[in-house]
Amino acid sequence: MPVSLDDVDGAIAVVERMLAPAKPEDVAVVLGKTLVMWTPPKELNLQDAMPLYVHALSDLPIDLLRSAMAKATKSCEFFPRPATIRDQVASEFSARRHTLSRLKAARGKAAHEQALERQRQERAPAKAAEVREIGERLRAMSDGVVARTKAMKGGAMRAAQ
Repeated sequence: MPVSLDDVDGAIAVVERMLAPAKPEDVAVVLGKTLVMWTPPKELNLQDAMPLYVHALSDLPIDLLRSAMAKATKSCEFFPRPATIRDQVASEFSARRHTLSRLKAARGKAAHEQALERQRQERAPAKAAEVREIGERLRAMSDGVVARTKAMKGGAMRAAQ
């Protein structure tokens, strides 16, 4: 059973929400909450580093950032770099983007198919009239052939008498 464009649009909206980037202030809060897990290295100035971390991670959805930081607290001995944090959820983030891409492609295809079907339905009455007209012409031609054949048979019979 085909899926309606409304259903596809609904799925696109859900995935887009799942891909909505975290607000910078939310990124800072998540990072700040996990900082207690690690002693920052002496060479790391948190005042300078935090804006860089926020910038590097703010395209991630907040749920993926939380998940990445939860995984990092279990696997990283030191406060992780942004790339390490991103690696924790790279496959899920990629899967969401891929899903959105596939849904948008499916929507485009479905919209195209709907447009073609509308065109077919709009042309259907004209095609039906054309078919009727051709049928009438064929009937008229057939009637003419039958009449000529009868006339020829009739003339042949008269000649034979």
